[in-house]
Amino acid sequence: EQAIRLLATVAPTEVLAMATVAEILETVEHTPGCVGLLPVEDSFEGEHTSVLDHMIFQTANVFICEEVVVSETLDAFRLAGDGGEGLRTAVSHPKALEHCQRFIRENGLATRFVGSTAEAGQLVAESGDPTRVASAPENAAEAVGLTRVVGSVDDVPDARTRFFVVGRGVGVRTGRDKTTLVLT
Repeated sequence: EQAIRLLATVAPTEVLAMATVAEILETVEHTPGCVGLLPVEDSFEGEHTSVLDHMIFQTANVFICEEVVVSETLDAFRLAGDGGEGLRTAVSHPKALEHCQRFIRENGLATRFVGSTAEAGQLVAESGDPTRVASAPENAAEAVGLTRVVGSVDDVPDARTRFFVVGRGVGVRTGRDKTTLVLT
């Protein structure tokens, strides 16, 4: 969601979540006027070569239009006013929980996977369970009224994820352009 807000060349009128890179690329390739947002590199795993492989070998008319870099910190949030009970379960997207392993281990937490950090905040807010904590960025948790318990619970502070916006045409020249070469 943060990457979508940072887009400079596209103003989305509708945002659709898709489960796989292949689904995103197929939709972009066969839907005029559609663009996709693909994570291509992050501070934990480096370059996502499988995403680039899909783009190179599975499509004929999909091109990089823009690059967006998101810097995000994950905090731990719980229900407002529930400070007395111990925490038992960390809830978030699998990648987010993977990035918070130190916090999870140090607090002896079980984990529960959901589809996004926003969904984690929503689940904790609606659960009524003071022992659940959402691992999420500030905007996702505050949108549903959660309170920060611990700041910066991620193992790598100031982690970044680089996304490519892909579409059926090459992006307009901006003067800050980059060239990406892929050799096979």
